[in-house]
Amino acid sequence: MPHDDAWDWVLLYYTGTIILKMPMIQFWKCTPRKLQKLVDMYIYINSSNNKDKSKQSKPGYIDQVWK
Repeated sequence: MPHDDAWDWVLLYYTGTIILKMPMIQFWKCTPRKLQKLVDMYIYINSSNNKDKSKQSKPGYIDQVWK
């Protein structure tokens, strides 16, 4: 592996296994695209902008969904 490898494996491994709580085997089977999508969703869900009450979904009932 060249020393100028563009992948920061320590950061990727930390993000997958610690932040996203993926088992090690799941991390190594995960594609970079899938890992990026999971990280994007994690950031979206945990961002301070998303915590705004007006943007949160309102509670509903099952009969409102299954009409």
